[in-house]
Amino acid sequence: MSTSSNDTNDGKDSQECQSKLVSSTALRHYSNVLPKKGKPTPGKEWTVYAAIVATHNSNDNGNAHNAWVVSCATGSKCTAVNSALSSFSNVDIPPCANSSNGENLCRECCCQEQMKGLVLHDSHAEVLARRGLLRVLWREIHRDLNGTDVGDESSKLLLQRITTCTEDEPKRVSYDLKAGIQLHLYISDSPCGDASIYDISPEYNVSKGGGDNDNLNFTGAKIIVPSTSAKEASDNFTPCGDSDTNNGDAGVPVNQNNVCIARERHQITSALRLKSGRSNLPNHLRSSSMSCSDKICKWIVLGLQGSGIISSFLLNPIFLRSVVVSRDERANVQSQLEALKRALVERSNQANEMVSKYHQCKALIPNLHICNEVYPQGKAAAEKDVHDRATSDDQQGASKKRKLGDGSTRSPISQPMAKTQISPIGISINWQTTCQPNSNGTVDVEQTVGAKGIKQGKKPKRIGDVLKCSSRLSRHQLFQDALSCIHSLNRKRIILKNLNQSTLKEFLLEQDVGTVNYQKAKLLLSESDVRKVKAAILKELPSPLAGWVSNSDDHDFQCHANYI
Repeated sequence: MSTSSNDTNDGKDSQECQSKLVSSTALRHYSNVLPKKGKPTPGKEWTVYAAIVATHNSNDNGNAHNAWVVSCATGSKCTAVNSALSSFSNVDIPPCANSSNGENLCRECCCQEQMKGLVLHDSHAEVLARRGLLRVLWREIHRDLNGTDVGDESSKLLLQRITTCTEDEPKRVSYDLKAGIQLHLYISDSPCGDASIYDISPEYNVSKGGGDNDNLNFTGAKIIVPSTSAKEASDNFTPCGDSDTNNGDAGVPVNQNNVCIARERHQITSALRLKSGRSNLPNHLRSSSMSCSDKICKWIVLGLQGSGIISSFLLNPIFLRSVVVSRDERANVQSQLEALKRALVERSNQANEMVSKYHQCKALIPNLHICNEVYPQGKAAAEKDVHDRATSDDQQGASKKRKLGDGSTRSPISQPMAKTQISPIGISINWQTTCQPNSNGTVDVEQTVGAKGIKQGKKPKRIGDVLKCSSRLSRHQLFQDALSCIHSLNRKRIILKNLNQSTLKEFLLEQDVGTVNYQKAKLLLSESDVRKVKAAILKELPSPLAGWVSNSDDHDFQCHANYI
């Protein structure tokens, strides 16, 4: 039976039925729609699977009559800029060619600055699934703006156009979720970071973190703490990476937010974390993506659309209705659920208190569910399987030794464990409803290399090959989707409700005269209130997300004037 975070009986049965529908829809899609290529090898590899599932409620009772996967992905890897750029080491990438006459600026132009937008820095399944949703939204908006017939796909469209008109101003357009549509997030394992810190049975818990809390699952995600706290509790924190020798206390690395990235002896809950990775790497070589627990918490408060350009196209934020996670069979289900509530609901509620100062629309806190349906190639399921097989082999070996009269005390478990060792698969796959079948009739699933953040395939040999390596979910490609919609607005003379016309003209003018910067485009074209909310919850205390490590400036890139 599905377990929910809702403690009341009102609507509990309906929520449990909905969680079963979400999990079964997601897992059936994985088995029946996605091809075998790119999936983990059973018994040897594991991954995390995540899906954005839409349900359509067509009656007053809220019962879901239809459900489908909008976007899904697998993945458990992240990368740093230098690691990804090593894939292009055979190609001579020129510096940005800010040609005064624009003759060298064309669609195939590629430069060192643009390279930063081509890389997927975070290939965890939850992040790719959410990026896939953004791609779907952009494609729906583009089709509507250009009057493209969607045919049989209309039943699975998420957005509807909203037109407002007053006596004082012309018609203004925005988009909103269609009536009855709800979005849910399914995840095969508890999200990395705070949500994955919960009690698991001692026989399954081979702690990698040390310390006294042996029953707590070890997250591996590095904790983010104020540098002063790291100094005061140095017996619990081991700083990672570079040392800051300018702060008078060598050995404590400090980033631009004056926080320390560290490993801990005793795991602390409700803390911000960076995704796991080698601790001895210098900062510029190590992945610096926030944990999935932190990112999902941010999505809950801001909405799945985030604070990017698409926020100006939407009438309201797009909130998750529920988060459904498969049960970790090594753990007590209530302990796993409590960790989800702590990491997602409790922190979201705290951050939500700050939203009302900037935005009328408070976040819709999703229902949380632990479902009994297990993704067999997930991390928890695979680790349990390895342990169980090794234990079984150990028992069989011990029984055989007794029959032979062997009095040896050597543990026979080491041999089977070595044989059944599994590792995370390095390939990520992603799929969206907008994917068209390939020419040979196969499903259009994209495979990317998680550690490098680009599409799987041969290394590029020429400058023209570089763009072909970029994932359709990269910042660069999603930015192109946004620009296509912006230019459609301009051509069709359509006015957005949440975008000032003078601001749009300023952006188009800057693009015409040279190049446009990704971060500046976001600043000009995104919805201002959403930006204010984001700044508040990620920077201001007492928000539990204050201290967020942002890589925006490092990952900035330019888009040439004639690029689209």
